Amino acid sequence: MKKELIAVSDFSGSPIHYHLLTSQTGELTQYGVQSDWRGEEVSIPEITTKKGDVLVLLALLQGGSVPPISLRDIVEDWLER
Repeated sequence: MKKELIAVSDFSGSPIHYHLLTSQTGELTQYGVQSDWRGEEVSIPEITTKKGDVLVLLALLQGGSVPPISLRDIVEDWLER
C-alpha cells in the first residue's frame, strides 16, 4: 500500500496529517484515507476506486480539521451520501 501526504490542518495547536492510501490488486486500484495527530493514527483503506472522489473527501476532512478519532464516522457518513 502506498501512502501520500495530501493535506495538513491544525487541530488544538497541532497538525493533523491527511494521507491518500493507494492499493493495487491486479488491474484494480483502490483508494483510502489516513489521518494522524499527536501519535494517533487511523487508516481506512479501499474506500473507492475513484481517486477524484477520495481527494474530495480528503479536502473535506482537512476543511473540517477532522481528528483521527472522528475519521470513521465522517467516512461512513460520506459513503452514505
